[in-house]
Amino acid sequence: MTNYSTKLTDSQYGVILQIIDDTRKRKYPLREILNAVFYL
Repeated sequence: MTNYSTKLTDSQYGVILQIIDDTRKRKYPLREILNAVFYL
């Protein structure tokens, strides 16, 4: 996988998880979805 400047760091992702608090089952990991959104 290519490293982009918009890729979430562990600390950034941790903050987002605290806000979202989502335990839903997903086909794709939430972190990858968010990375794709921020890339756009």
